[in-house]
Amino acid sequence: MKDLPQPESQKLSRRRFIGTGTLAAISAGAVLSLPEVVMGQSREREPNRGAGRRAAAEQRRVRNFELTRSSFTPYRGNSFRVVSEAVAPVFLTLNEINDLPSPRLQTTSGPENESAVAEEKELSFALVFRSFRHTPLRQQTCQLDHPLMGKFALLIVPVGGDEAWCYYEAVFNRSLPR
Repeated sequence: MKDLPQPESQKLSRRRFIGTGTLAAISAGAVLSLPEVVMGQSREREPNRGAGRRAAAEQRRVRNFELTRSSFTPYRGNSFRVVSEAVAPVFLTLNEINDLPSPRLQTTSGPENESAVAEEKELSFALVFRSFRHTPLRQQTCQLDHPLMGKFALLIVPVGGDEAWCYYEAVFNRSLPR
């Protein structure tokens, strides 16, 4: 039986096969790392330089996307360094941790409602940072670095300022409809 000639577009050379295979492998790797990229996390692990068990546990929580109100509460007043190749190092101080408006706060009280409100306050809150006026940042997703929490990404939005300070807000809104 004689082979029929194939059109040029259907021939598969070794070079084309390797190129296509490489592209497929790269695409598969990009898809597998997508959840971490979307959530602003990185796979790099920094060694725990004697910061203690609390720091290691806090860094594990951050890496597992468990940023809650109680993750930040002990660090109110602490500085967080903005990690960016585009700008010189900028330090943001965690100034406030605020509640978000919640319809559950206006409903009748009771043990079930109190539990739901406590859970919502833990998951839905706003952080207010401040920095010196001479180092303003625009609205952007920043990579923040803290000695105990490690590195994580937050969307910060400028919300005002005065003669000395610029203020920024990061909102965590994980409230669920009733």
